[in-house]
Amino acid sequence: MESLGSMKPGDRFQLIFLNQMALPYPKSGWRHPRQDKANVETWMQGIRGEGQTYPTPAFQIASAWSRRWFITLSFQVPGR
Repeated sequence: MESLGSMKPGDRFQLIFLNQMALPYPKSGWRHPRQDKANVETWMQGIRGEGQTYPTPAFQIASAWSRRWFITLSFQVPGR
């Protein structure tokens, strides 16, 4: 959520969580960081890490959206 707060006006984003499968954000298209922040936070609260990470399906989805910008972040959320 910190990343969304630091985005500049005009910036857009899309999310894909990945674990045993790719879980794209359910609303299509590029999202607005401030307008979509509350909905993204609610969506993220319902996601639980499961099993190992298989990134290939997420990479395939993301490459269909844009071949210009692609950022991956991986971390373990404490307590999940």
